Amino acid sequence: MSLPEESTSRVIYVGIPRRRKIEKLAIKLSAISGTQITAAQLSQDIIDTYLEAYEAKMLLEIQVREE
Repeated sequence: MSLPEESTSRVIYVGIPRRRKIEKLAIKLSAISGTQITAAQLSQDIIDTYLEAYEAKMLLEIQVREE
């Protein structure tokens, strides 16, 4: 099963405390930069920036456990 390239209806639950942190940071960065940064944009950028690093970390941990 393949996922569509882009989807407008996918939702990932991050929990209330994380959502509040993301929203507060988006507001702070928007105020500092003078450009609106949404919580969604911030979340997407965080995922794009750190997903590959997290994958590498997890694969290394799995490899160490299997040794």
